[in-house]
Amino acid sequence: MADLRLLSNSLGFDPGGLAPGRDLALDIDIAHGDRLADGVFFHDLLDIAERERIDQLTVGALAAWRSAADPLMSADGVCWPWIWEWDIHRELFQWAHRALGLRRALELHRPDALMLAHEDPIAHELALAVAAPAGLAVSIAPGAAAPRPVVDPPPEVPALTRARRSALRAMRRAGLPSLMRRDSVLFLSYWPLEPVFDAMLARPEWRPAVSPDWLPRGPRRWLGAVRQGGFMGLPTMRDTARAHRQAGELEAHVADVPFVVDGLDLSRPFQRALRKVIADRVGVMARAPVVRRALRGGRARHLVAAFDSDPGARLTVALAREAGVPTTCLAHGAFFVPQTLNDMDVCDQAVVWTEAVAPKMDVRGRPVYSIGYPVPVDPPPQRTSPAPVRSPDVVVMGHYAVAHTAMLDKRLTARSWRVAVEAVRAVLPGSRIVLRPHPFERFATDDPLAGRFGTEGIAVDRATPMTELLARADLVIGGTSVGTLQGALAGCPAVVLNLSGFEWPWPLGHDTSVPVARSAEDLEAILGRFADEGGVPGRQDILDALGVDGRDPVSALLDVLAGRGR
Repeated sequence: MADLRLLSNSLGFDPGGLAPGRDLALDIDIAHGDRLADGVFFHDLLDIAERERIDQLTVGALAAWRSAADPLMSADGVCWPWIWEWDIHRELFQWAHRALGLRRALELHRPDALMLAHEDPIAHELALAVAAPAGLAVSIAPGAAAPRPVVDPPPEVPALTRARRSALRAMRRAGLPSLMRRDSVLFLSYWPLEPVFDAMLARPEWRPAVSPDWLPRGPRRWLGAVRQGGFMGLPTMRDTARAHRQAGELEAHVADVPFVVDGLDLSRPFQRALRKVIADRVGVMARAPVVRRALRGGRARHLVAAFDSDPGARLTVALAREAGVPTTCLAHGAFFVPQTLNDMDVCDQAVVWTEAVAPKMDVRGRPVYSIGYPVPVDPPPQRTSPAPVRSPDVVVMGHYAVAHTAMLDKRLTARSWRVAVEAVRAVLPGSRIVLRPHPFERFATDDPLAGRFGTEGIAVDRATPMTELLARADLVIGGTSVGTLQGALAGCPAVVLNLSGFEWPWPLGHDTSVPVARSAEDLEAILGRFADEGGVPGRQDILDALGVDGRDPVSALLDVLAGRGR
Protein backbone atom coordinates (compact mmCIF):
# COMPACT_ATOMS: atom_id res chain seq x y z
CA MET A 1 0.00 0.00 0.00
CA ALA A 2 1.28 3.52 -0.85
CA ASP A 3 1.30 6.55 1.42
CA LEU A 4 -1.98 8.11 2.48
CA ARG A 5 -2.05 11.82 1.67
CA LEU A 6 -3.72 13.85 4.44
CA LEU A 7 -5.37 17.13 3.46
CA SER A 8 -6.23 19.72 6.08
CA ASN A 9 -9.11 20.64 3.78
CA SER A 10 -10.12 20.09 0.17
CA LEU A 11 -9.75 23.69 -1.02
CA GLY A 12 -7.35 24.14 -3.90
CA PHE A 13 -7.82 20.57 -5.10
CA ASP A 14 -9.92 19.27 -7.95
CA PRO A 15 -12.57 17.26 -6.08
CA GLY A 16 -12.75 14.82 -8.99
CA GLY A 17 -9.02 14.15 -8.71
CA LEU A 18 -9.07 12.98 -5.09
CA ALA A 19 -9.38 9.24 -4.53
CA PRO A 20 -10.39 7.21 -1.44
CA GLY A 21 -7.50 5.22 -0.03
CA ARG A 22 -5.01 7.65 -1.53
CA ASP A 23 -6.38 10.98 -0.21
CA LEU A 24 -8.12 11.80 3.07
CA ALA A 25 -9.51 15.27 3.84
CA LEU A 26 -9.98 16.41 7.43
CA ASP A 27 -12.33 19.18 6.28
CA ILE A 28 -14.11 20.06 3.05
CA ASP A 29 -15.73 23.08 1.51
CA ILE A 30 -19.49 22.67 1.25
CA ALA A 31 -19.14 23.23 -2.50
CA HIS A 32 -17.20 19.93 -2.69
CA GLY A 33 -19.66 18.03 -0.52
CA ASP A 34 -21.38 16.09 -3.28
CA ARG A 35 -18.46 16.08 -5.72
CA LEU A 36 -15.84 14.23 -3.70
CA ALA A 37 -15.78 10.45 -4.02
CA ASP A 38 -17.17 8.64 -1.00
CA GLY A 39 -14.31 7.85 1.38
CA VAL A 40 -12.22 10.96 0.67
CA PHE A 41 -13.79 12.90 3.54
CA PHE A 42 -12.81 11.32 6.87
CA HIS A 43 -16.40 11.50 8.09
CA ASP A 44 -17.47 9.08 5.35
CA LEU A 45 -15.69 6.24 7.18
CA LEU A 46 -17.79 6.59 10.34
CA ASP A 47 -21.18 4.88 10.49
CA ILE A 48 -24.10 6.20 12.57
CA ALA A 49 -23.24 4.07 15.61
CA GLU A 50 -19.64 5.31 15.58
CA ARG A 51 -20.77 8.93 15.24
CA GLU A 52 -23.04 8.52 18.27
CA ARG A 53 -20.12 6.98 20.14
CA ILE A 54 -17.86 9.93 19.23
CA ASP A 55 -20.42 12.36 20.65
CA GLN A 56 -20.41 10.49 23.95
CA LEU A 57 -16.62 10.11 24.01
CA THR A 58 -16.10 13.85 23.64
CA VAL A 59 -18.53 14.64 26.46
CA GLY A 60 -16.60 12.29 28.75
CA ALA A 61 -13.23 13.64 27.59
CA LEU A 62 -14.30 17.21 28.27
CA ALA A 63 -15.48 16.31 31.77
CA ALA A 64 -12.18 14.54 32.52
CA TRP A 65 -10.12 17.43 31.16
CA ARG A 66 -12.10 20.02 33.10
CA SER A 67 -11.81 18.15 36.40
CA ALA A 68 -8.06 18.77 36.22
CA ALA A 69 -8.06 22.13 34.39
CA ASP A 70 -10.70 24.06 36.36
CA PRO A 71 -8.64 24.59 39.52
CA LEU A 72 -5.62 25.66 37.48
CA MET A 73 -7.43 28.01 35.14
CA SER A 74 -9.62 30.02 37.48
CA ALA A 75 -9.01 33.63 38.44
CA ASP A 76 -10.90 36.25 40.47
CA GLY A 77 -13.70 33.86 41.26
CA VAL A 78 -14.27 32.94 37.60
CA CYS A 79 -13.69 29.41 36.29
CA TRP A 80 -12.62 30.20 32.73
CA PRO A 81 -12.79 26.64 31.34
CA TRP A 82 -16.45 26.65 32.38
CA ILE A 83 -17.07 30.08 30.83
CA TRP A 84 -15.35 28.95 27.62
CA GLU A 85 -16.92 25.50 27.71
CA TRP A 86 -18.66 25.91 24.34
CA ASP A 87 -15.46 27.07 22.58
CA ILE A 88 -13.32 24.43 24.26
CA HIS A 89 -15.79 21.69 23.45
CA ARG A 90 -15.91 22.78 19.80
CA GLU A 91 -12.11 22.56 19.53
CA LEU A 92 -11.95 19.35 21.54
CA PHE A 93 -14.72 17.83 19.50
CA GLN A 94 -13.39 18.66 16.06
CA TRP A 95 -9.93 17.27 16.77
CA ALA A 96 -11.24 14.16 18.54
CA HIS A 97 -13.68 13.59 15.69
CA ARG A 98 -10.92 13.90 13.07
CA ALA A 99 -8.48 11.78 15.04
CA LEU A 100 -10.93 8.91 15.35
CA GLY A 101 -11.81 9.21 11.66
CA LEU A 102 -8.12 9.14 10.75
CA ARG A 103 -7.56 6.10 12.94
CA ARG A 104 -10.41 4.37 11.14
CA ALA A 105 -8.80 5.24 7.78
CA LEU A 106 -5.47 3.72 8.89
CA GLU A 107 -7.26 0.54 9.97
CA LEU A 108 -9.15 0.35 6.69
CA HIS A 109 -6.42 1.26 4.17
CA ARG A 110 -3.24 0.17 6.01
CA PRO A 111 -0.93 2.72 4.32
CA ASP A 112 2.85 2.58 4.54
CA ALA A 113 3.08 6.16 5.85
CA LEU A 114 1.20 9.43 6.17
CA MET A 115 2.10 12.48 4.08
CA LEU A 116 0.58 15.88 4.90
CA ALA A 117 -0.46 17.93 1.88
CA HIS A 118 -0.40 21.18 3.93
CA GLU A 119 1.96 22.92 6.30
CA ASP A 120 -0.46 22.83 9.23
CA PRO A 121 0.96 22.52 12.78
CA ILE A 122 -2.25 21.27 14.43
CA ALA A 123 -2.96 18.71 11.69
CA HIS A 124 0.68 17.61 11.94
CA GLU A 125 0.36 17.06 15.69
CA LEU A 126 -2.87 15.16 15.10
CA ALA A 127 -1.27 12.92 12.49
CA LEU A 128 1.66 12.16 14.79
CA ALA A 129 -0.69 11.27 17.66
CA VAL A 130 -2.73 8.85 15.54
CA ALA A 131 0.11 7.38 13.47
CA ALA A 132 2.47 6.69 16.39
CA PRO A 133 0.47 3.75 17.87
CA ALA A 134 0.30 2.25 14.37
CA GLY A 135 4.06 2.62 13.89
CA LEU A 136 3.66 4.85 10.82
CA ALA A 137 6.00 7.65 9.80
CA VAL A 138 4.55 11.12 9.17
CA SER A 139 6.06 13.59 6.67
CA ILE A 140 5.10 16.86 5.01
CA ALA A 141 4.93 17.03 1.23
CA PRO A 142 7.75 19.09 -0.37
CA GLY A 143 6.61 22.64 -1.02
CA ALA A 144 3.49 22.26 1.12
CA ALA A 145 1.77 25.55 1.94
CA ALA A 146 -0.61 26.52 4.72
CA PRO A 147 -4.21 25.47 4.02
CA ARG A 148 -6.64 28.05 2.73
CA PRO A 149 -9.34 28.90 5.26
CA VAL A 150 -12.57 27.02 4.63
CA VAL A 151 -14.52 30.24 5.17
CA ASP A 152 -13.55 33.46 3.41
CA PRO A 153 -13.80 36.89 5.06
CA PRO A 154 -17.36 38.21 5.30
CA PRO A 155 -18.76 40.10 2.32
CA GLU A 156 -18.59 43.87 1.93
CA VAL A 157 -21.05 45.75 4.16
CA PRO A 158 -22.82 49.09 3.51
CA ALA A 159 -20.96 52.31 4.29
CA LEU A 160 -23.31 53.28 7.15
CA THR A 161 -22.84 49.88 8.79
CA ARG A 162 -19.05 50.16 8.40
CA ALA A 163 -19.10 53.61 10.02
CA ARG A 164 -21.20 52.35 12.93
CA ARG A 165 -18.88 49.39 13.47
CA SER A 166 -15.84 51.65 13.27
CA ALA A 167 -17.29 53.93 15.95
CA LEU A 168 -18.04 50.92 18.14
CA ARG A 169 -14.46 49.65 17.73
CA ALA A 170 -13.15 53.07 18.77
CA MET A 171 -15.36 52.98 21.88
CA ARG A 172 -14.13 49.47 22.62
CA ARG A 173 -10.53 50.63 22.55
CA ALA A 174 -11.21 53.54 24.90
CA GLY A 175 -13.83 51.88 27.09
CA LEU A 176 -17.25 53.14 28.06
CA PRO A 177 -18.65 53.45 31.59
CA SER A 178 -21.98 51.78 32.33
CA LEU A 179 -25.15 53.73 32.93
CA MET A 180 -27.76 51.46 34.48
CA ARG A 181 -30.91 53.17 35.71
CA ARG A 182 -32.53 51.86 38.87
CA ASP A 183 -34.96 48.96 38.33
CA SER A 184 -33.67 48.42 34.80
CA VAL A 185 -33.96 45.08 32.99
CA LEU A 186 -30.73 44.27 31.18
CA PHE A 187 -31.21 42.50 27.81
CA LEU A 188 -28.63 40.42 25.99
CA SER A 189 -30.70 40.87 22.87
CA TYR A 190 -31.51 38.24 20.26
CA TRP A 191 -34.45 38.02 17.85
CA PRO A 192 -36.89 36.02 20.08
CA LEU A 193 -36.56 38.71 22.74
CA GLU A 194 -37.39 41.66 20.50
CA PRO A 195 -41.20 41.53 20.90
CA VAL A 196 -41.00 41.72 24.70
CA PHE A 197 -38.24 44.33 24.40
CA ASP A 198 -40.56 46.47 22.23
CA ALA A 199 -43.41 45.97 24.70
CA MET A 200 -41.20 47.28 27.52
CA LEU A 201 -40.15 50.29 25.46
CA ALA A 202 -43.82 51.17 25.07
CA ARG A 203 -44.48 51.03 28.84
CA PRO A 204 -42.83 53.63 31.11
CA GLU A 205 -42.96 51.29 34.12
CA TRP A 206 -40.43 48.99 32.40
CA ARG A 207 -36.85 50.06 31.86
CA PRO A 208 -35.08 47.85 29.32
CA ALA A 209 -31.30 48.34 29.19
CA VAL A 210 -28.84 47.04 26.59
CA SER A 211 -25.32 45.74 26.25
CA PRO A 212 -23.17 46.92 23.30
CA ASP A 213 -22.28 43.28 22.67
CA TRP A 214 -25.93 42.24 22.18
CA LEU A 215 -27.76 45.23 20.75
CA PRO A 216 -31.29 44.77 19.40
CA ARG A 217 -31.83 45.41 15.72
CA GLY A 218 -32.29 49.03 14.69
CA PRO A 219 -31.13 52.26 16.36
CA ARG A 220 -34.69 53.11 17.39
CA ARG A 221 -34.69 50.16 19.76
CA TRP A 222 -31.29 50.57 21.36
CA LEU A 223 -31.40 54.38 21.57
CA GLY A 224 -34.82 54.12 23.21
CA ALA A 225 -33.41 51.62 25.70
CA VAL A 226 -30.44 53.87 26.49
CA ARG A 227 -32.86 56.66 27.38
CA GLN A 228 -35.27 54.44 29.29
CA GLY A 229 -33.12 51.86 31.09
CA GLY A 230 -29.49 52.61 30.30
CA PHE A 231 -26.66 50.42 29.09
CA MET A 232 -23.80 48.24 30.19
CA GLY A 233 -20.41 49.73 29.35
CA LEU A 234 -17.28 48.48 27.62
CA PRO A 235 -13.90 47.43 29.07
CA THR A 236 -11.37 50.16 29.71
CA MET A 237 -7.79 49.88 28.50
CA ARG A 238 -6.89 48.93 32.06
CA ASP A 239 -9.47 46.12 32.02
CA THR A 240 -8.07 44.85 28.72
CA ALA A 241 -4.45 44.99 29.89
CA ARG A 242 -5.39 43.06 33.01
CA ALA A 243 -7.20 40.47 30.92
CA HIS A 244 -4.12 39.97 28.75
CA ARG A 245 -2.03 39.32 31.88
CA GLN A 246 -4.59 36.82 33.17
CA ALA A 247 -4.71 35.10 29.79
CA GLY A 248 -0.94 34.69 29.86
CA GLU A 249 -1.16 33.12 33.31
CA LEU A 250 -3.87 30.71 32.18
CA GLU A 251 -1.98 29.80 29.03
CA ALA A 252 0.98 28.76 31.16
CA HIS A 253 -1.20 25.92 32.53
CA VAL A 254 -2.34 24.60 29.15
CA ALA A 255 0.43 22.01 28.99
CA ASP A 256 -0.29 20.79 32.54
CA VAL A 257 -3.49 18.90 31.63
CA PRO A 258 -3.46 15.95 29.20
CA PHE A 259 -6.30 15.25 26.81
CA VAL A 260 -7.00 11.61 25.94
CA VAL A 261 -9.90 10.27 23.85
CA ASP A 262 -10.52 6.56 23.40
CA GLY A 263 -6.89 5.74 24.16
CA LEU A 264 -5.47 8.40 21.82
CA ASP A 265 -3.31 11.04 23.47
CA LEU A 266 -4.36 14.22 21.66
CA SER A 267 -2.80 16.59 24.19
CA ARG A 268 -0.48 18.36 21.75
CA PRO A 269 -2.99 19.24 19.00
CA PHE A 270 -5.65 20.16 21.56
CA GLN A 271 -3.25 22.34 23.52
CA ARG A 272 -2.38 24.25 20.35
CA ALA A 273 -6.07 24.77 19.69
CA LEU A 274 -6.74 25.78 23.30
CA ARG A 275 -4.08 28.48 23.21
CA LYS A 276 -5.95 29.99 20.29
CA VAL A 277 -9.22 29.88 22.26
CA ILE A 278 -7.58 31.80 25.11
CA ALA A 279 -6.07 34.39 22.75
CA ASP A 280 -9.40 34.88 20.97
CA ARG A 281 -11.36 35.25 24.20
CA VAL A 282 -9.29 37.90 25.98
CA GLY A 283 -12.15 40.29 25.24
CA VAL A 284 -14.53 38.09 27.24
CA MET A 285 -12.11 38.11 30.18
CA ALA A 286 -11.98 41.91 30.01
CA ARG A 287 -15.77 42.07 30.42
CA ALA A 288 -15.77 40.55 33.90
CA PRO A 289 -14.96 43.78 35.81
CA VAL A 290 -17.36 45.72 33.55
CA VAL A 291 -20.26 43.41 34.40
CA ARG A 292 -19.46 43.50 38.10
CA ARG A 293 -19.30 47.31 38.12
CA ALA A 294 -22.54 47.64 36.16
CA LEU A 295 -24.54 45.28 38.38
CA ARG A 296 -23.30 46.26 41.81
CA GLY A 297 -25.57 48.45 43.89
CA GLY A 298 -28.73 46.63 42.85
CA ARG A 299 -29.65 48.93 39.96
CA ALA A 300 -30.68 46.11 37.64
CA ARG A 301 -33.70 44.18 38.79
CA HIS A 302 -33.42 41.44 36.15
CA LEU A 303 -31.20 40.11 33.37
CA VAL A 304 -32.76 38.50 30.29
CA ALA A 305 -30.86 36.48 27.67
CA ALA A 306 -31.58 34.02 24.87
CA PHE A 307 -28.82 31.57 25.84
CA ASP A 308 -26.15 31.05 28.48
CA SER A 309 -23.80 28.76 26.55
CA ASP A 310 -22.02 31.49 24.55
CA PRO A 311 -18.96 32.54 26.63
CA GLY A 312 -19.90 36.23 26.85
CA ALA A 313 -23.48 35.44 27.80
CA ARG A 314 -22.45 32.75 30.28
CA LEU A 315 -20.08 35.18 32.01
CA THR A 316 -22.75 37.89 32.19
CA VAL A 317 -25.46 35.57 33.49
CA ALA A 318 -23.09 34.00 36.04
CA LEU A 319 -21.90 37.37 37.36
CA ALA A 320 -25.48 38.65 37.52
CA ARG A 321 -26.34 35.70 39.74
CA GLU A 322 -23.22 36.47 41.79
CA ALA A 323 -24.57 40.02 42.28
CA GLY A 324 -28.01 38.74 43.30
CA VAL A 325 -29.71 39.86 40.08
CA PRO A 326 -32.41 37.37 38.96
CA THR A 327 -31.74 35.88 35.53
CA THR A 328 -34.09 34.48 32.89
CA CYS A 329 -33.27 32.79 29.58
CA LEU A 330 -35.77 32.46 26.73
CA ALA A 331 -34.86 29.65 24.31
CA HIS A 332 -33.43 31.14 21.12
CA GLY A 333 -34.73 28.52 18.68
CA ALA A 334 -36.05 25.04 18.13
CA PHE A 335 -33.62 22.27 19.07
CA PHE A 336 -33.69 19.14 16.93
CA VAL A 337 -30.06 18.18 16.31
CA PRO A 338 -28.20 16.03 18.89
CA GLN A 339 -26.86 18.17 21.72
CA THR A 340 -23.58 17.31 23.41
CA LEU A 341 -23.68 20.41 25.63
CA ASN A 342 -26.57 21.97 27.48
CA ASP A 343 -27.92 25.47 27.11
CA MET A 344 -29.87 27.53 29.66
CA ASP A 345 -28.14 25.71 32.52
CA VAL A 346 -26.92 28.79 34.42
CA CYS A 347 -29.98 31.05 34.58
CA ASP A 348 -32.35 31.13 37.55
CA GLN A 349 -35.38 30.34 35.44
CA ALA A 350 -35.93 29.15 31.89
CA VAL A 351 -38.62 29.97 29.36
CA VAL A 352 -39.17 27.64 26.40
CA TRP A 353 -41.52 27.67 23.44
CA THR A 354 -42.74 24.15 24.22
CA GLU A 355 -41.14 21.01 25.59
CA ALA A 356 -41.12 19.54 22.07
CA VAL A 357 -38.58 22.09 20.78
CA ALA A 358 -36.79 22.91 24.06
CA PRO A 359 -33.01 22.71 24.43
CA LYS A 360 -31.34 20.07 26.55
CA MET A 361 -30.87 21.52 30.04
CA ASP A 362 -30.53 20.51 33.66
CA VAL A 363 -33.72 21.68 35.34
CA ARG A 364 -32.40 21.24 38.92
CA GLY A 365 -35.73 22.28 40.40
CA ARG A 366 -35.67 25.65 38.63
CA PRO A 367 -38.90 27.09 37.22
CA VAL A 368 -39.38 26.33 33.52
CA TYR A 369 -42.22 28.12 31.74
CA SER A 370 -43.71 27.38 28.30
CA ILE A 371 -45.07 30.42 26.47
CA GLY A 372 -45.32 29.22 22.87
CA TYR A 373 -43.60 30.76 19.85
CA PRO A 374 -42.21 34.03 21.27
CA VAL A 375 -43.23 36.26 18.34
CA PRO A 376 -46.98 37.03 18.31
CA VAL A 377 -48.59 35.53 15.21
CA ASP A 378 -52.06 35.03 13.81
CA PRO A 379 -51.39 32.26 11.31
CA PRO A 380 -53.41 32.48 8.11
CA PRO A 381 -55.06 29.34 6.76
CA GLN A 382 -52.65 27.01 5.00
CA ARG A 383 -52.62 27.88 1.32
CA THR A 384 -53.99 25.18 -0.93
CA SER A 385 -54.77 25.29 -4.61
CA PRO A 386 -58.14 24.17 -5.99
CA ALA A 387 -56.28 22.98 -9.06
CA PRO A 388 -53.04 20.99 -9.52
CA VAL A 389 -49.90 23.03 -8.83
CA ARG A 390 -47.35 22.69 -11.62
CA SER A 391 -44.98 25.67 -11.35
CA PRO A 392 -44.90 26.79 -7.71
CA ASP A 393 -42.51 29.06 -5.84
CA VAL A 394 -40.39 26.72 -3.68
CA VAL A 395 -38.07 27.76 -0.84
CA VAL A 396 -35.29 25.27 -0.09
CA MET A 397 -33.67 25.62 3.34
CA GLY A 398 -29.99 24.94 4.00
CA HIS A 399 -28.81 22.24 6.42
CA TYR A 400 -26.12 23.66 8.69
CA ALA A 401 -23.31 21.27 9.67
CA VAL A 402 -23.13 22.10 13.39
CA ALA A 403 -19.73 21.88 15.05
CA HIS A 404 -20.67 20.07 18.27
CA THR A 405 -21.95 16.74 16.97
CA ALA A 406 -20.68 14.04 14.62
CA MET A 407 -24.20 13.27 13.44
CA LEU A 408 -24.38 16.05 10.81
CA ASP A 409 -21.67 16.97 8.33
CA LYS A 410 -20.99 19.04 5.23
CA ARG A 411 -21.85 16.14 2.96
CA LEU A 412 -25.42 16.40 4.24
CA THR A 413 -25.49 20.13 3.48
CA ALA A 414 -24.35 19.70 -0.11
CA ARG A 415 -26.39 16.59 -0.86
CA SER A 416 -29.56 18.17 0.49
CA TRP A 417 -29.20 21.17 -1.84
CA ARG A 418 -28.68 18.90 -4.83
CA VAL A 419 -31.47 16.41 -4.03
CA ALA A 420 -33.99 19.18 -3.38
CA VAL A 421 -33.20 21.16 -6.52
CA GLU A 422 -33.13 18.09 -8.78
CA ALA A 423 -36.40 16.75 -7.37
CA VAL A 424 -38.23 20.06 -7.81
CA ARG A 425 -36.98 20.42 -11.37
CA ALA A 426 -37.90 16.81 -12.20
CA VAL A 427 -41.42 16.85 -10.75
CA LEU A 428 -42.34 20.54 -10.95
CA PRO A 429 -40.62 21.86 -14.10
CA GLY A 430 -40.83 25.60 -14.47
CA SER A 431 -40.84 26.15 -10.70
CA ARG A 432 -39.11 29.17 -9.23
CA ILE A 433 -36.65 27.99 -6.58
CA VAL A 434 -35.25 30.18 -3.81
CA LEU A 435 -32.31 28.74 -1.89
CA ARG A 436 -32.09 29.98 1.70
CA PRO A 437 -28.75 29.19 3.39
CA HIS A 438 -28.60 28.88 7.16
CA PRO A 439 -27.43 32.21 8.70
CA PHE A 440 -24.13 30.56 9.77
CA GLU A 441 -23.59 28.90 6.39
CA ARG A 442 -20.85 30.59 4.38
CA PHE A 443 -18.72 29.35 1.53
CA ALA A 444 -15.03 29.51 0.73
CA THR A 445 -15.35 29.33 -3.05
CA ASP A 446 -17.57 31.12 -5.55
CA ASP A 447 -21.19 30.73 -4.54
CA PRO A 448 -21.89 27.01 -5.00
CA LEU A 449 -25.64 27.41 -4.90
CA ALA A 450 -27.43 29.27 -7.68
CA GLY A 451 -24.29 29.25 -9.81
CA ARG A 452 -23.92 25.54 -9.26
CA PHE A 453 -27.40 24.75 -10.54
CA GLY A 454 -27.56 27.41 -13.25
CA THR A 455 -29.47 30.66 -13.22
CA GLU A 456 -32.71 29.50 -14.84
CA GLY A 457 -35.51 29.87 -12.29
CA ILE A 458 -33.23 29.77 -9.26
CA ALA A 459 -31.91 32.39 -6.83
CA VAL A 460 -30.22 32.68 -3.45
CA ASP A 461 -31.90 34.87 -0.81
CA ARG A 462 -30.00 35.45 2.43
CA ALA A 463 -31.61 38.77 3.36
CA THR A 464 -35.42 38.70 3.18
CA PRO A 465 -37.01 38.14 6.61
CA MET A 466 -37.97 34.49 6.85
CA THR A 467 -41.70 34.92 7.41
CA GLU A 468 -41.88 37.40 4.53
CA LEU A 469 -40.02 35.00 2.25
CA LEU A 470 -42.30 32.11 3.19
CA ALA A 471 -45.45 34.22 2.83
CA ARG A 472 -44.65 34.48 -0.89
CA ALA A 473 -43.85 30.78 -1.31
CA ASP A 474 -46.09 27.85 -2.25
CA LEU A 475 -43.89 25.22 -0.55
CA VAL A 476 -40.85 25.02 1.72
CA ILE A 477 -38.43 22.08 1.75
CA GLY A 478 -36.55 22.22 5.04
CA GLY A 479 -34.55 20.45 7.68
CA THR A 480 -33.61 20.93 11.34
CA SER A 481 -34.12 24.68 11.52
CA VAL A 482 -36.74 27.08 12.81
CA GLY A 483 -37.29 28.17 9.20
CA THR A 484 -38.94 24.85 8.42
CA LEU A 485 -41.45 25.43 11.22
CA GLN A 486 -42.02 29.07 10.30
CA GLY A 487 -43.61 27.94 7.05
CA ALA A 488 -46.65 26.88 9.07
CA LEU A 489 -46.89 30.38 10.56
CA ALA A 490 -47.09 31.86 7.07
CA GLY A 491 -49.57 29.28 5.80
CA CYS A 492 -46.89 27.75 3.58
CA PRO A 493 -46.91 23.92 3.30
CA ALA A 494 -43.71 22.28 4.55
CA VAL A 495 -41.83 19.13 3.58
CA VAL A 496 -38.91 17.82 5.65
CA LEU A 497 -35.83 16.49 3.85
CA ASN A 498 -33.78 14.17 6.09
CA LEU A 499 -30.81 12.52 4.37
CA SER A 500 -28.81 12.16 7.61
CA GLY A 501 -29.41 8.42 8.15
CA PHE A 502 -30.93 8.85 11.62
CA GLU A 503 -34.41 9.79 12.80
CA TRP A 504 -35.17 13.36 13.86
CA PRO A 505 -37.55 14.23 16.73
CA TRP A 506 -41.22 15.04 16.29
CA PRO A 507 -42.54 16.97 14.39
CA LEU A 508 -39.68 16.42 11.93
CA GLY A 509 -39.85 12.64 12.35
CA HIS A 510 -41.30 9.73 14.31
CA ASP A 511 -45.13 9.85 14.39
CA THR A 512 -45.45 13.21 12.67
CA SER A 513 -48.03 13.90 9.99
CA VAL A 514 -45.54 16.26 8.28
CA PRO A 515 -44.23 14.64 5.06
CA VAL A 516 -40.63 13.47 5.61
CA ALA A 517 -38.42 12.52 2.66
CA ARG A 518 -35.45 10.28 3.48
CA SER A 519 -34.26 9.87 -0.10
CA ALA A 520 -34.52 11.52 -3.49
CA GLU A 521 -37.25 9.03 -4.42
CA ASP A 522 -39.25 9.91 -1.29
CA LEU A 523 -39.03 13.61 -2.11
CA GLU A 524 -40.12 13.15 -5.71
CA ALA A 525 -43.15 11.12 -4.55
CA ILE A 526 -44.14 13.81 -2.02
CA LEU A 527 -43.74 16.57 -4.61
CA GLY A 528 -45.88 14.56 -7.01
CA ARG A 529 -48.70 14.41 -4.47
CA PHE A 530 -48.26 18.14 -3.78
CA ALA A 531 -48.54 18.89 -7.50
CA ASP A 532 -51.77 16.91 -7.76
CA GLU A 533 -53.40 18.05 -4.52
CA GLY A 534 -52.05 21.58 -4.06
CA GLY A 535 -50.95 21.05 -0.48
CA VAL A 536 -49.40 18.68 2.05
CA PRO A 537 -50.54 17.58 5.55
CA GLY A 538 -48.83 18.20 8.86
CA ARG A 539 -49.36 21.87 9.59
CA GLN A 540 -51.16 21.29 12.89
CA ASP A 541 -48.30 19.16 14.21
CA ILE A 542 -45.91 22.05 13.53
CA LEU A 543 -48.18 24.61 15.19
CA ASP A 544 -48.56 22.31 18.19
CA ALA A 545 -44.79 21.92 18.45
CA LEU A 546 -44.40 25.71 18.38
CA GLY A 547 -47.16 26.18 20.95
CA VAL A 548 -49.22 28.48 18.72
CA ASP A 549 -52.66 28.21 20.31
CA GLY A 550 -53.93 31.75 20.69
CA ARG A 551 -51.84 32.64 23.73
CA ASP A 552 -50.05 35.99 23.89
CA PRO A 553 -46.39 35.05 24.39
CA VAL A 554 -45.32 38.63 25.12
CA SER A 555 -47.75 39.00 28.03
CA ALA A 556 -46.74 35.56 29.30
CA LEU A 557 -43.04 36.48 29.30
CA LEU A 558 -43.73 39.84 30.97
CA ASP A 559 -45.62 37.95 33.68
CA VAL A 560 -42.61 35.66 34.18
CA LEU A 561 -40.28 38.64 34.50
CA ALA A 562 -42.67 40.31 36.92
CA GLY A 563 -42.78 37.20 39.11
CA ARG A 564 -46.25 36.17 37.99
CA GLY A 565 -45.15 33.13 35.96
CA ARG A 566 -47.66 30.36 35.53
